Amino acid sequence: MDETRRAAPVAVGVVLAGLGSLWLMAAPVLGHMGRPWPCFFFGLAILASTVLAWKRPRQRRGWSVLVVALSAASLLLGAGSFVPALLGVAGGALLVSGIGAGPE
Repeated sequence: MDETRRAAPVAVGVVLAGLGSLWLMAAPVLGHMGRPWPCFFFGLAILASTVLAWKRPRQRRGWSVLVVALSAASLLLGAGSFVPALLGVAGGALLVSGIGAGPE
């Protein structure tokens, strides 16, 4: 039971950060973001960091901080990606809070 409670924030964090990164990566196709190509590269980096945070539990803190930093950077650089960046920040924060949970 305790392991399930610890894994829940990590799973939600992976989902939120993944949704935010996929939304950012779709910016060139959707054409509604301010700067589509920086959004694509931010999204790709956030997605890679999220996957690595999930797959490498011992290094989760570093990858999670990178997710938060990249999401905040995409928000602050004005790439026109307010909602996806907030999803990435929230997902990264939940990943950080679930240190130690996840696949072994």
